[in-house]
Amino acid sequence: MMRPLFSALWVIVLILLLGQPAGAQLLTRTYYTATGRTTANPDSAAYYTVVQRQGAGGSITTYKPGGQRLHQEQYSQLRSGQRQGFSTEWNPTTGRRVARYPYQRGKLHGVAQAWYPGGQRRWQLTYQQGQRQGSLRAWYPNGRALRTETYRAGLRTAGRCFTRAGRDTAWFAFERPAQFVGGDQALHTWLTRNLRYPAIDSRNQVEGNVRVRFVVDKRGRVQNPEIVKGISSSTDAEVLRLLSIMPAWQPAVVAGRAVAVPYELPVEFRIL
Repeated sequence: MMRPLFSALWVIVLILLLGQPAGAQLLTRTYYTATGRTTANPDSAAYYTVVQRQGAGGSITTYKPGGQRLHQEQYSQLRSGQRQGFSTEWNPTTGRRVARYPYQRGKLHGVAQAWYPGGQRRWQLTYQQGQRQGSLRAWYPNGRALRTETYRAGLRTAGRCFTRAGRDTAWFAFERPAQFVGGDQALHTWLTRNLRYPAIDSRNQVEGNVRVRFVVDKRGRVQNPEIVKGISSSTDAEVLRLLSIMPAWQPAVVAGRAVAVPYELPVEFRIL
């Protein structure tokens, strides 16, 4: 299933406030350094996030220090991370919207769209309950068709690719996801070899999964790690340390071009 494909940053501090009325809104701003650590000094921040809570749901919006919007996720359940509504990305230089993904009960549902930084259409794809359904169309920046595809229940039933001049050309995949070099098993092996169980958590028998989001940039570098769901401050810090030394990945490719993409990873802490 295709996840949002362009550069995006997410936060990670989801605060539960006891005693708030069900309809009340709560805004929480958190500043982050370039390595994904929180900072109390806005001048040292590489970006900041605003969590807007309303009942169990709300939104998380990420901004550059100058106030330019980068990304926004809408949720029906903030604690569980269930998306509902649009996930939107903006180009920080032009302020233009560059991608929008519709979610229903945590699954992609509806028409997802992307635009070039100048505002031209880039691609459009329809989802139904998390699966591709109907047409996918993509365009070159000059407006000519790049490809057309048809899907049924997630399976491609037809498709064509075109040159910039509008001629048929050899088929090529629309996208390739970002991947740790060697695949999922290699990633698991790397995490197992490099993870250091915090002594205090080992003594206290603290176990569970830390969920972390980050961006794999166009060069495959891991950027902007953010804890989505933590266990303790020490396990969260260990996950951020792992991300800071993680080797480069194979970058994602969309329509033949390397792109930055968000990625979410669970890191298991288990006492054997």
